Amino acid sequence: MYGTVGIVAAMYLRKSRAEEGMDTAEILRRHRETLNEFAARNGIRVREVFQEVKSGGSLYARPEMIRLLEAVEAGRYQAVLCMDIDRLSRGETWERGQIWATFKRAGTLIVTPGKTYNFSEESDELMVELRGLFANYEYKKIRERQQRGIARAVQEGQFLAPTPYGYRKRVIDHRHTLEIYEPEARFVRMMFDLYRSGVGSDAIAARLNEAGARPRRAEVFSKTAVFNILRNPVYAGKIVWNQTQWTDGKRRKQALPRPESEWTVTDGIHPPIISQELFDECKAIRKARWRPACFDGTIKSPLAGLVRCKRCGKYMQRQQNSGYYYLRCSRRRCSTLANYADVERAVIEGLRDILCALEMEPGQQPADALAKAQARLASARNSIAAEKRKQARLYDFLESGTYSEAVFRERMDAANGRMAALKSREKEALQEMERLSAQDKRKQADGIHALLQVYESADGAGRNALLQGVVDVIWYERNGREPFALEIFLK
Repeated sequence: MYGTVGIVAAMYLRKSRAEEGMDTAEILRRHRETLNEFAARNGIRVREVFQEVKSGGSLYARPEMIRLLEAVEAGRYQAVLCMDIDRLSRGETWERGQIWATFKRAGTLIVTPGKTYNFSEESDELMVELRGLFANYEYKKIRERQQRGIARAVQEGQFLAPTPYGYRKRVIDHRHTLEIYEPEARFVRMMFDLYRSGVGSDAIAARLNEAGARPRRAEVFSKTAVFNILRNPVYAGKIVWNQTQWTDGKRRKQALPRPESEWTVTDGIHPPIISQELFDECKAIRKARWRPACFDGTIKSPLAGLVRCKRCGKYMQRQQNSGYYYLRCSRRRCSTLANYADVERAVIEGLRDILCALEMEPGQQPADALAKAQARLASARNSIAAEKRKQARLYDFLESGTYSEAVFRERMDAANGRMAALKSREKEALQEMERLSAQDKRKQADGIHALLQVYESADGAGRNALLQGVVDVIWYERNGREPFALEIFLK
């Protein structure tokens, strides 16, 4: 082992693949204790700990790694201490190359309990590359075995994916399967028939809502919900597994989509709602037709899952028209749309302004920051009280016959959306009041700084991962032709 006595190091903590599904906090705590003991025995001075809690496969989904690489590039540490070299990189070849090139340029060691790696030594550099290749090969073989096992288990009826719209669960001869639920299945057939006849997902959703169809987890059908049904092979008698992967978020586990190439699709033992020919025909139409904004398993929009309409609380969606991208509310006739590029630029400029405010000297920080947060909390609570009074009047109008049942339901749906948005604003104001400490401000500033350093060079998925690591929610509002307004809340 190279001499380590007296060197200044950073510690990097991240779970391994073998530890997926285990408690993240407990795993990282044990790793930290082990590395601290190792550092004490070998005279290593650990100056900072980078702990990857929300960790994805992509480099852009690892905000602590991005911060670490910046620190290494700046020459702040002589070494990085970690449990195993695979914790630093187990992604694509180009990502590994980018990480190792940073360490090599800076002359920074990688120290593990088993070995110290020095990239100025050709043998160490070769060993790191070989380990990366073998780790990726092993991962692919594990995935292949998992997919074969899943296919066998589905055929034997041992388990099923969540019950799709149009079906109910059923047990036949101790095998779990699905049976057609006709009150919903008739709408599934309607979707495929309309799509084959040339009707788009947005128009299909409108017809379903007019016909009285209701999805299971939403108030009304959206074009994205329709599109997801149209692309689901379950309706042609197949079973689909492995569509999502679970990752540890800051507060809870999160489901992330996998690309279709990684899905496991096998013949099911349940009856199909539509024929395979109809499904294939609709699939061919989808490939030939322009697709509206939808969640197809890949993230292309940098602002996906971040921007919400201030009027109704629904998430905003990116859509394309005449070669340009626009941002619009998923609820019809709500906030006016805006040019997508303009909104994205406004978000980045807003983050730059927030960073400037966070990096002020303590004596120069805005004295009324807490007062503003308290004012936003009071405003949200006053609006909630007013909204409750409005909802009470809706019932009076229904009972008096002023509103028909259809009109009442439409007004109440809109009122529930406004109430959800107000509740979110109340919660965010409370969280903002709790996060005004100097330590939290420093973490927020570091996160924004790391984002701005690499944002322009990232693709859509990378930009979204960077923003998701820093931003909690962005509220969008626009009336008519007036300029849009954004409110950015940090995590």
